[in-house]
Amino acid sequence: MTYIPSLEKLQIGIEAVYGDEATDTIEPAGITSFKITPKVETVRIPSKRGDTMPAWDNFVTKRWSEGVIEGFLDYENFNIFLDSMFGYDATSPHVYISQLDWGTDEKSMSFRYGQTGALYLAGGILPTSLKVFGDSNSAIKYNMGFFGTDVSDGATFASLTADTPDWCLGHHGSIAIDEGVGATMGTTTLDDTMFSFEWAPTSNRAPVWHMGDQVPDSYRNGKWGGSLKLVLEGTAVTLGHFGDIIDATYVQKTYNVRMTFTDTANTLELDFAGVCESPPLVSTNLDGVVTVELNLVPSYNTVYAGCWGAELNIA
Repeated sequence: MTYIPSLEKLQIGIEAVYGDEATDTIEPAGITSFKITPKVETVRIPSKRGDTMPAWDNFVTKRWSEGVIEGFLDYENFNIFLDSMFGYDATSPHVYISQLDWGTDEKSMSFRYGQTGALYLAGGILPTSLKVFGDSNSAIKYNMGFFGTDVSDGATFASLTADTPDWCLGHHGSIAIDEGVGATMGTTTLDDTMFSFEWAPTSNRAPVWHMGDQVPDSYRNGKWGGSLKLVLEGTAVTLGHFGDIIDATYVQKTYNVRMTFTDTANTLELDFAGVCESPPLVSTNLDGVVTVELNLVPSYNTVYAGCWGAELNIA
């Protein structure tokens, strides 16, 4: 058969146990790109046989997968990516925070991707990064980097109906910025100020192999990382933050940022606590508006008890 990219489909299953390759239950809308790369490590065995051959034998040591998925953010299904990044929350609204001790298990996923006759399956999918980004004149998008177990072929799609999405849009958004390591998240709203953002936590998560397993049988979590980029109009408030940052001589200024998106029925909050380690950039955008660009890195907030978080209320 001829592989036709326009016939590609992606379905997602939610695993009960890491790597169980759960049956698909979700056919997400708005996927703009998807790439999964099979990873195989092989060792060649050289031999002293009195010839010039580099090797006579080989064996496969381990198999896994890595990839990236990107698409438009749908309020209805974004909890599956947050469950995988931060830890599963079955309550409504779904509440997430960067755990200090990784006490809540993440929900791994299975991906089935391709088209009839050329269909591939990978389980144990967990994110290493989850970026949400957008601007004032666009739909909000996400990008998730991930790893998983090995990729196998010959899978089948489930009989699913494509989801009916509720898109998250730039004009749904607002922002609150509060200064101080002990400030309460979401207190000071700055209306008509944000032009664009990139909210990008990383988990430093990685697959783990034990003896007896050629594919990852588990994974380990690491320290939280990532960054938050904000492009804001140069107002008295934001230029005041600019001055505070460049004037700091001992401890750099810390900020707590909450971005809220709502279509009145669904609401998504994206939280960040951290520090601006380098001076903001002040420039003039294409519309002739002076902007302040903040590039922040995560740091612990004593009131929030974390550095990254989110809340999703689905109608």
